[in-house]
Amino acid sequence: MYIMSKSEFKYEGKDLEVMSGVVNYNEWILDNFNPYIGKKVLEVGAGRGSLTKFILDYLKPNHLTSIEPSKEMYPILEQLTIQYENLETKNGFLDIIDGEKFDSIIYINVMEHVQDDQAELELAFNYLNPNGHILMFSPALPLLMSDFDRSIGHFRRYTMTDKITKTKKAGFDIISNKYMDFPGMFLWFIIYRILKLNPQANSASAYDNIVIPILRIFDPAKYLFCGKNVMVVGKKN
Repeated sequence: MYIMSKSEFKYEGKDLEVMSGVVNYNEWILDNFNPYIGKKVLEVGAGRGSLTKFILDYLKPNHLTSIEPSKEMYPILEQLTIQYENLETKNGFLDIIDGEKFDSIIYINVMEHVQDDQAELELAFNYLNPNGHILMFSPALPLLMSDFDRSIGHFRRYTMTDKITKTKKAGFDIISNKYMDFPGMFLWFIIYRILKLNPQANSASAYDNIVIPILRIFDPAKYLFCGKNVMVVGKKN
């Protein structure tokens, strides 16, 4: 079901180090999720907890459970429970959740790491309360698949059709869907497909401070039906 056997799973999270400081980008993602956040939320693939803090501070759920399978990153995530009383952390995969139900389940740049994403979606469906939502943000467009994607454990980049088809097959109704980050699509192709470079924190910060504030107002991806990422919200009826 997952990238490898649970005993062998290892994820260094080198991409997370770069993305942890992009405040505008992270808030832009969460703006799209905000209408669908319930009181009890599950975050899958929390990494070191950079987005966990954004979820807690920006979306303010009553209770957040964050799970992370990496034994290397989990201790850093776990330290956040000292700061946040409404945070619970678990070291493991989705099936470590036993018998609990949630109002919202969040996957931000996670589903592409799951080998059998269809099985993951179906399992997530079972952990949601009626009228609960699955909130997903993932890399888009197979054309952009790069050596860097593969080096950090990406099995795929999604088309909208593929993402919607799999989400519906798992039992969800599609509530919202769109491509995001139109200019990022071109930059990714040049930097990672053609030049084959690695991400740099300074470049990500500059893009976050200059480009993202504009895209939060107007993103051509919504109208041109292509972008660097795809956002899909599904509902369990």
